[in-house]
Amino acid sequence: MKVRHEIRCRLKNDGCVVIRFSTVLENSWYQPNWLTLLLMPASLIYAVGLLIYQSLNPLRPRKIEEGLPVIVVGNLTTGGTGKTPLVVWLVKALIGAGYRPAVISRGYGGTGRGSLSVLATTDAALVGDEAVMMAWVLDVPIVVDKDRRRGIAYLRENFDVNVLVSDDGLQNRRFPRWIEVLVLDGTRRLGSGLLLPAGPLREFSSRAKTVDFVVTNGEARPGEIKMTTVLAQCVNLVSGETRTLSEMDKHKFVAVTGIGHAGRFFDQLTQAGVRFEPQQFPDHHVFSEDDFIRFGSDGVLMTAKDAVKCRTFSRSNWWQVELKVDLPPEFIDSVLQQLSSGAEGAE
Repeated sequence: MKVRHEIRCRLKNDGCVVIRFSTVLENSWYQPNWLTLLLMPASLIYAVGLLIYQSLNPLRPRKIEEGLPVIVVGNLTTGGTGKTPLVVWLVKALIGAGYRPAVISRGYGGTGRGSLSVLATTDAALVGDEAVMMAWVLDVPIVVDKDRRRGIAYLRENFDVNVLVSDDGLQNRRFPRWIEVLVLDGTRRLGSGLLLPAGPLREFSSRAKTVDFVVTNGEARPGEIKMTTVLAQCVNLVSGETRTLSEMDKHKFVAVTGIGHAGRFFDQLTQAGVRFEPQQFPDHHVFSEDDFIRFGSDGVLMTAKDAVKCRTFSRSNWWQVELKVDLPPEFIDSVLQQLSSGAEGAE
């Protein structure tokens, strides 16, 4: 569940000022205020609905169905934790270990129906921005389907794969999985600890005790696995030219992004010494040329997730900033060991 609203107001001579209620709401999740109290009744209703869903769909024992193990990478909070970059890292690590992985995703924000195979050229409006972004960097089958169980069956029937990685789906109890990986934001953690919409939680925090691995994007606590993310090279959206971030400090840019935790992107640009004006849009925002008119001829920096929605109208001074993800080798070793034990048990 994602809550996004916009309040628009017009000032006489200052154009259109957009005040995003989503930002106000998100701030209340991590620094409770009057809005938290106002939304508490709605969270109680959410909690009742969640309890009903969980009673009808209890957690089932882990299993491998028809010889195809599923690794679920999800989170407990709404908004960006680094889940999709971890999925990309994990798929590459599985390939390096000799597996033939594929990715299953719900395709959040996409309008497509049924099981859809995703390519780098697929319209993000159809399958969602995250799926297309993964298709740009991964040479593996990627399928989106609102019904993950159906999408898994489609992958099994149409592709030669031997492990699936589910981008999100921790709250979906209707499809089997062998391994669960929870991703946390090391700074924001679980915020106020309240359920949506008064807090950021999709389900009760006790769910964290039932997963196999807790990966923390940032400072990890005992028992958690630390994931480090740093901004890497910049890639021009028109020419494909690459530059280091140090080469970008000679100019001032507009940093445009519509991701779940824009503050992390802006902070990393600042730490890299890049001069920029931050421009935040709602998560999964569908960009159009009109969004960039007010920036004139200024150079633009954006994330990979944003770039897949801007390539058709991009300009020669627009750049995608790539993200480098690093995890300790012990994590993938443990994942591989658990996959191996599952294969042995299935024989």
